[in-house]
Amino acid sequence: MARKAIRKDTYRTLFAKTGNQCAFPECQHPLVDEDNDFIAQICHIEAASFDGQRYNKNMTDDERRAAKNLIVMCYVSGYPRPLLQFSFTENFGFFAFTAYNS
Repeated sequence: MARKAIRKDTYRTLFAKTGNQCAFPECQHPLVDEDNDFIAQICHIEAASFDGQRYNKNMTDDERRAAKNLIVMCYVSGYPRPLLQFSFTENFGFFAFTAYNS
């Protein structure tokens, strides 16, 4: 089964809260460059694909594509990266992380 696409309102939520900065702690790389080119990636915290390393069979497709399961990272910080679990702290608009417990 094909995975569901990320909704437009989810994109807006993600980018409104990024401040044009990679979500990885202490990374200062922008997500959009001076030519307005998107130079980052949207990453799933819990994998979107059945064969993904962090696939959670208990999540619905809608939960997999929700903003709370997505994070925007630059290519330097986002790939490759050890398994990390990120959580969005909506009160402050920052991202925090803890080691992923597999």
